[in-house]
Amino acid sequence: MRFWHYSLAAMAMAGVAAQAEDLDIEPVSMRMAPEESSSSLWISNVSQQPVQITARVFAWLQQGGDEVLVPTGDVGLSPPWVNILPGVQQRVRVMRLNGGAQMLQERSYRIIVDAQDPQQPQNATRYSLPLFLDMQGSALVALQLCLLGEDAAHSWLRIHNAGQHHAKLVDLQYLPGLGAKTQVLISELAGYVLPCGYKRWELDGSATEFAAGQFTATVNGQVQSWPAVMCLDAPAP
Repeated sequence: MRFWHYSLAAMAMAGVAAQAEDLDIEPVSMRMAPEESSSSLWISNVSQQPVQITARVFAWLQQGGDEVLVPTGDVGLSPPWVNILPGVQQRVRVMRLNGGAQMLQERSYRIIVDAQDPQQPQNATRYSLPLFLDMQGSALVALQLCLLGEDAAHSWLRIHNAGQHHAKLVDLQYLPGLGAKTQVLISELAGYVLPCGYKRWELDGSATEFAAGQFTATVNGQVQSWPAVMCLDAPAP
């Protein structure tokens, strides 16, 4: 099985249209309910030149704290390739191919859209858009946070999602304690933690330097906080 390691850029933040010089793409984060067999991705060419679009979809996993994209047959795109004239909006159908089978947890995917000027194919722009297929019934987010020590100058913050639904983290911060100034670790989109996966962030300073405080972030629109504790049985960073 071939694995694809792509940089999942923050250009696809939920609720904000992905924009570049040539394209507007909406929506930038997609969810499909179990009863939905298809949805629509709209790509608009706002430039003065034709734009060639190639769209693919991959299963999105988190393995060893890394983002991994794997070829999938669960979801299809139509058309997967198209030339869009200036001022034209193109619909790309996103189709569920697994027949809405029962799922024990939400499934995560990435739609990769490559855009280029047919006359200058070397100048391509890549968009990475999250897609989630919802499971039947309610799905919970259950985040567990801990610290991994590396040396006196570096450590790792690890957040594991033991739930069945993805967690979107925004504005990740560290609160040292009473009277101390809050440290903003990552402003705006910090990343996604997928079901049964974990994500990690490198910190400046030893793990013991963070042990007295707590971390906070906005998770799926709700502010959450966690005490800073050491990982007892966590995978190595």
